[in-house]
Amino acid sequence: MVSIHHIGSPSVEGLPAKPVIDMLLEVSDVKLLDSITDAMETLGYSARGGNGIVGRRYFTKDGTLRTHQLHAFNTGDQQVVNHLAFRNYLAAKPRVAAEYARIKRQAVAICQNDAQRYAALKHDFIVYHLQLALTWQLTHSQSEEIWYGEMIKPKSSEFM
Repeated sequence: MVSIHHIGSPSVEGLPAKPVIDMLLEVSDVKLLDSITDAMETLGYSARGGNGIVGRRYFTKDGTLRTHQLHAFNTGDQQVVNHLAFRNYLAAKPRVAAEYARIKRQAVAICQNDAQRYAALKHDFIVYHLQLALTWQLTHSQSEEIWYGEMIKPKSSEFM
C-alpha cells in the first residue's frame, strides 16, 4: 500500500451524501490485491473485480447496505489523479461545491433510486468541473492541506 485517501461526497464539507465511506487505495501493483480477496472477505468486504473500470480493484462492505467502498488503483493512475483533483477542487471552492450539492439534491428527488439515472443527472457537471479541477490542480499545492479531511499514509510498505 502506498496511500489511502477519503474520497467521494462525504470527504467534502457540506456535500450531501449517502452514508457510505469511499476510500481510494493507491498500491504499487493492483494485481497483487487479487491474492488477498479471502482476507478482505474475512473483514466483511466483497470483491467486485474492476466493476467496469480497467485497472481498478473494487471492494464493497456490508452487502446491499454498502457502508464502505474501496477503490484501488496503481499509484499515478489517471483515476487517482481525477478523484483527488475533483475532491480537492470542491473542497477549495465552496460555491462550486454548493452548486454540486444542489444538483445532487435535484437528482435524488427525481431519480427514484435509479443509480444510473442519478449518475447521468450529475454527469455534465462532473465532466465540466473535472476539467477545471485538473487545470486548477496544476497551479495549487498537491499537499493534504488543500482539503478539509486528512490523508492517511501507511507506516510501512509491508501491507502490500
